[in-house]
Amino acid sequence: MDVISHGLWGGLLLGRRGNFWLAALFGMLPDGLAFIPYLVRQLLAGQASTLFSRATVYPPWVLTLYNCSHSLVLAGFVFYFLCRIRLDLGLSFLAWPLHILFDIPTHAAASFPTKFLFPFSHLYFDGIPWHRVPIFFANWLLLGIFWLLLVKPRAARIR
Repeated sequence: MDVISHGLWGGLLLGRRGNFWLAALFGMLPDGLAFIPYLVRQLLAGQASTLFSRATVYPPWVLTLYNCSHSLVLAGFVFYFLCRIRLDLGLSFLAWPLHILFDIPTHAAASFPTKFLFPFSHLYFDGIPWHRVPIFFANWLLLGIFWLLLVKPRAARIR
């Protein structure tokens, strides 16, 4: 799923009682932590043309960052510690594992398979890539429907 969708889903589903923007940020962070260091490195090296490379071109450390940031195991540890600090922070953080759950069926083995039990297992599901037209548009259609169902009624109550 694209990173903006991850943020919107996180904000919609987990930011309603807390902070929409914090949940949206947590929903986008797994991809951000995996790819932003590489993107910055490429920009600083003047190699912006490689920013949209296929997964096989990425250096191994990017794949390791991706596996770490897309691990339900590691997310569980972070969730536990955040809840001990502040419960509302932990609840907004649940947008991170939601991101992982969305990625499991929408990533194919050929392009960043989601190894959700990393580092204990390299198990992944060979799913349907999120960028395929039916999946991409179904995602955005569902986002629109959820937005209308969850945000519109709340806005009407405020008036």
